[in-house]
This record gives sequence, C-alpha cells and structure tokens, in this order.
Amino acid sequence: MAAIRISSSFATCLALCSLLVSPALAEERAGSSEASRHFERGYLMAQQGSLEEAIQEFQTAYALRPHASVLYNLGQAYAASGRAAEAMQTLSKYLAESDPKLDAERRAQATTLLDYQKQRVGTLVVEAEPAGAELVLDGVLLGRAPLANRVLLSAGIHGLWVNAPGRVAHYRRLEIRGGATLHVRVPLPPEPASTRSISCRVPDVSVEANGISLGRLPLGGRVSIPSGTSELRFERAGYAANALPLPADPSAVIDCGLVALDGSAELTPVAFDAPAHLVLEIDGQPFRRGALPSGRHLLALSGRGVVPTETLIEIGDSPRRRIITAKATTDSLSNERTKRRRWHLYSALASAGAGAAGLGMAGVLYAMNRDAYASWRADGTELAQRANAMPHSVGISDWDDLLRRENALRNRDSVALGSALLGSALLLTGAALWWTAPTEPTQNVHLKIGKAPWVGYSRSF
Repeated sequence: MAAIRISSSFATCLALCSLLVSPALAEERAGSSEASRHFERGYLMAQQGSLEEAIQEFQTAYALRPHASVLYNLGQAYAASGRAAEAMQTLSKYLAESDPKLDAERRAQATTLLDYQKQRVGTLVVEAEPAGAELVLDGVLLGRAPLANRVLLSAGIHGLWVNAPGRVAHYRRLEIRGGATLHVRVPLPPEPASTRSISCRVPDVSVEANGISLGRLPLGGRVSIPSGTSELRFERAGYAANALPLPADPSAVIDCGLVALDGSAELTPVAFDAPAHLVLEIDGQPFRRGALPSGRHLLALSGRGVVPTETLIEIGDSPRRRIITAKATTDSLSNERTKRRRWHLYSALASAGAGAAGLGMAGVLYAMNRDAYASWRADGTELAQRANAMPHSVGISDWDDLLRRENALRNRDSVALGSALLGSALLLTGAALWWTAPTEPTQNVHLKIGKAPWVGYSRSF
C-alpha cells in the first residue's frame, strides 16, 4: 500500500480516503451482517467523497460491533472532512485498540496522520459562573459548569453559549489556534429587573415587591420588578392595602385593586356641580359627591358635548373650590365659533406672511440702492471735476443722464419705504388677528372641597 503524503489542502485530505481498508479483508470485518453492511456502505461513501454519510455509517458500524478497522476508517473520514479534533481522538483510540503486530503498516500511517492532525487541534478551557450553567458549543450541549476536562477543538472559529436560570445568557465567539490553549472565563450577571404593566387609577400608590419598596407607582405605566419577585403589595393612606401574587404571564396587566376605606378620619368631603349628562369618575369609579382620602386623585370627565378629559386634583384639609375646564365638542352652537376662530388664525398667518414678504422686498431694494447711490455720487464728483477743468468736454446730455439716475434712485427709495410700511402694517394686523381669535369652546365643572361655597355651573363661549 502506498505511503501517506501529508498536505494541508482539501484535495489531499480527500485522497486519504484511498487508504481505507478493503472490505474484502474478512478477518477484520467479521461480525454481524448489519455492522458489515454499514461498514461497506461507509467505505463506498468515503470513496465517492460523501464524507458526512461515510462518518455516519462508520459510527453505526462501530456501535454495532466495535472494531479497530472501523476506527481507522472513521479517523481518516474525520480528517478528510476537516474535523481535526474528532480525527485526533479517533486515531488515538485506534492506536490504543489495534494489534501492533497485525496492523503495523496501518498503525504507522495512522501515527503519521495523527501527528499532522495534532497541529490543527487546540484546547479550550472554560470557567463559567454560576455552577451548573449550561455550556453549548457550536449548537451542541457541551456540559454544565464546572467542566471536569479540557475540550479539544479543531482550529478555527467556534461559538459558545452560556446560560443559567435567573442569569443573562452570554455568547462568545472563539478563535481556536492549532497547538494552543484558550482560557475563557464567563461570569453570568443576574437578569435585570423585568417590567410589568400595572393598571391603577389611584395616584401616588406605594408598591412593594416581596417586602422591598419600589417607590410610588406611575399612573397606568410599567414598573421595574426585581427578578424572583412572587408578590406585589399596593397601599396608600385612606385605602385598604392589597397584596397580589405576581402573574406568571409577563404580558398580563396587574390591577392594583385599591378601595377607599369608609369612615376613615382622613377622608375629606368632595362634591361636583355639573349637568347630569356628564360622567365624572374619581380614580376609575363613578363619583358626584362623597368623601375622599387626602392627596392626589385622578378625575376623568366625559359625556355628551365634551371631549373626554383627565386631570389630577389635590384633596387637602383646607376648604377650597376649583373650576375644571373640558373642551367642548363641536355642535350647532360651537361650530360657528370654531369657524370664526379658524378664519382669524388663517387670516393672521396670511397677513403675517405678506408682511414678512414686504419687509424682505424693502430690505432688498435698500441694499441695491446703497451700492447704486455710491456709484452715482462717484460719477457726479468726477463729472463736476471734469467740468471745472475742461468745460467744453462736458455736455448737457451728461448732466441729464446724471439727473435721470438720481430720479430712479429716489423712486426706488420710495418703493422700499412703502414696502417696509406696508409689511409692518400687515405684521401688526396678523398679530392682532391671532391674539383676538375666539377661544375653543369649553365646558366648566365646579369642584367643591370641604365646606367651600358653591359658585354654580356655567358653560362659557
């Protein structure tokens, strides 16, 4: 059998397959018919260059009947396919299991190929935290931290995923060099706090996660919750505290579910003066008059004739009153007012735009006249000097031409002044139209806190 010629090219690796033992060697192929069938098919696939199929067939044959000849062929198939680490391990196992007397020639060839593959294999040492973290290399589970043994890898680029429950998963791109050892340390940080949507119409609610204060709850917002939280507790003065288990579904909306305490000493009388068709809600509950805990509350105003409005109101100990304004929807009365407001605003913008254009024109004319005046004065001075020195060299036409230029300049000055005055007037008109535009139609709701007197309900336009 021909000697092995080592080369780094893929073609040379494929040529190694020609060294595969012949299936005619019955003394090395003895065994079950099933193992022989896989061995023969693996040999055929290797000869045809279908290395992955050959590897699978040789692996199956060795699993059915472990034999050194299978390892010899499998190691060469690994080498030809570029899987140096597997080739080195398989050839080392072949040398350990084969008979030195019977397989002397093939052992020599395997030793030569093994030495070459060792140059293309590097070593990976992984230290990962915490203990028990899952290590996945190139999509295959490598094990869990800490790894007891070093990992042999073919030289090249590899991908390492490290993950553990409650920790942030980490991906590391590894570059393995032949004959070198790469040490990798991957400490996984704890997962950041998750965010949950919480529905709570009551303002200034304090929230706790497993007894740890998270501060005040924003209205209808998302709250950052530490990892491992199992229970949320909501509380506010004047309301019954509410403790809820944290839903397993991260997309679930959590309702704080606070209810005001009846008969509490912290309650303040509150009443609204508004027409019956308007709907008033305090902290998400219908309300007209009653008692509320001190502090801020969310007032929602809706109903026929108004645009739905939400505003925060402050309930304190001192009696007072407040007017709450809601924008009215357009109806037969407010429609004309809205049209007049739009006309005012559009007219103001048009007037201001025309005024700005007039002022711009005046500026351009002034800049043009400034240079023309300088030229005209210089020409007049030169003409006067010529007339004094040589009277016969200056004619009437020269003086007429100078006079025509002067008249043209003065006319242009007049136009510039007129444009400036007109532009200023238009700008002032636009400002006046803007500031005198009718306001949007509104409806007022009067709020009485404590024993403040009523001022009555009104609708203003």
